[in-house]
Amino acid sequence: MVLIWHEGALGDLLLSRLAVAALRRRFPGRRLVLLARSEARRLFLETGLVDEAYPTSLALLSAFKEKECLYLFAHRKETYGFLKPLAPRVYFIPTRPKGPKHLALTQLESLSFPLIPEARFLKRLPSGAKVVLHPGSGARFKCAPLAFWQRLAALLKEGGEEVLFLLGPAERELKEALCGEE
Repeated sequence: MVLIWHEGALGDLLLSRLAVAALRRRFPGRRLVLLARSEARRLFLETGLVDEAYPTSLALLSAFKEKECLYLFAHRKETYGFLKPLAPRVYFIPTRPKGPKHLALTQLESLSFPLIPEARFLKRLPSGAKVVLHPGSGARFKCAPLAFWQRLAALLKEGGEEVLFLLGPAERELKEALCGEE
């Protein structure tokens, strides 16, 4: 059994889907168990990225007897210290990017995995699917530049997807820059 402990909130957990998909490929046939505080953990279960999903709980983590290793997705390395005794091998995967690089790519590099195009979405998109892009975040330092989002929208449109932008109160200044977009 391979355990995945994720401390992040909704957005951080969703960004980790590429790394979790890479772990699924690394451990074919093994049981992958996700412990995450966000309810989004159910998406990982429903899409087959993991076999089981539970809220983060030290008691539950300790109860798993057949654990082979633990992949710890966290911001602070201090978390590694208190989880290390609970699994034979613990691997730290950052939940903050190092430098101007997308977090998903930082995590894939931590696992020594390349990005494969078919892993971009939780499920294969049907032709003409609507894709909602949300260029904001709860923390400004986590936001990619607007040019990134515009290029992503263009690539998706080239692939036949319909693109919509979702802006919240923190992204009001982007409304004018995206005036040609839906």
